[in-house]
Amino acid sequence: MKLFLKNQKIVILFLIFIFLFLFYPFFVEIKTQIKIKRWQESQKIQEEKIKKKWEKIYQTDNQKAKKRDQMPDEITKTVTRGSFIFNLIFVKPKNLSYQTIQSFLKTFLSEKKYFSVNYIKDYYQKEAKKYSITDFYLTINHFGPFDIDNLPYLGDIFNPWYKDPFSELKIKDAFKEIIKNNNLSSDLKNTFYFFIYFDPSVEKQEKIVDYSFYDYKKFRSFADKYAKKAYINVYDFSPLFAKELVTIIIHESLHLFGASDKYYEIEKDEKLCSEKGRGIVNNVIYLPQKTADVMCLYVEYEEGKFKKGDLEKEELVINEITAREIGWLKN
Repeated sequence: MKLFLKNQKIVILFLIFIFLFLFYPFFVEIKTQIKIKRWQESQKIQEEKIKKKWEKIYQTDNQKAKKRDQMPDEITKTVTRGSFIFNLIFVKPKNLSYQTIQSFLKTFLSEKKYFSVNYIKDYYQKEAKKYSITDFYLTINHFGPFDIDNLPYLGDIFNPWYKDPFSELKIKDAFKEIIKNNNLSSDLKNTFYFFIYFDPSVEKQEKIVDYSFYDYKKFRSFADKYAKKAYINVYDFSPLFAKELVTIIIHESLHLFGASDKYYEIEKDEKLCSEKGRGIVNNVIYLPQKTADVMCLYVEYEEGKFKKGDLEKEELVINEITAREIGWLKN
């Protein structure tokens, strides 16, 4: 009898072992799934909180924009006379080494004409002289480069479909933190901020389709006139691109002064700019054009045919329409 009971215990233990051996992975899986579900629920709650936060910011921003749009032009328009300060803030992703952008910065911060940050001031003085503006003064400071966490993809600001609707606000918020954390804020009225972001996204692409070019960037360069801030994407780190950056800063800074774009938002190159983007604008069709307005960037050398304007060849100017927009000419 004792032997039977002993054997029975062994059989029961064996069966329990077999049961655990066969079903333990199943119990572990159930436990894991429960943990995953709880984590997903917590993530969902967190995402909802973040979404509500950004929706609130977005609504506030929209309300401010509506109020600004209702203001008379004379209140919102910047008159480009007097003293101005451009604060250039260089920003790079944490995983991008300084050595990668060192040659570019060396050229941009040099005295090399057209490629140097100093030429921005020379350009404005040259163009102001054309319109007999003698009271325009510009000071340019530069800071950084500062490291930043990974930015969301905004891509083309004018084509926001299939993108995070709050990415523009997140980008602005990220750069705002740089000003705060590095004590770069200023109470001076005519201070403008230019966030110059070194974007390695485009360099990683082997082949880029023209019409999707902006989608490979973290964001397309844009200006916020009311906030007095411009957000510029440097997607090429070669020293030659320094001249392009000078052009972009001039273009975006003119937006901050109230100038409008003179190019068309189209994918094909059949008609890049309107007549307002010509270097010489009058009632007579004057072709070929030898210059273009810097808010167009493309010279119309034959009717409907364009080439990119070159700052070094002095092909990019401030024409009379842009001069009126920034207060250098009376309407």
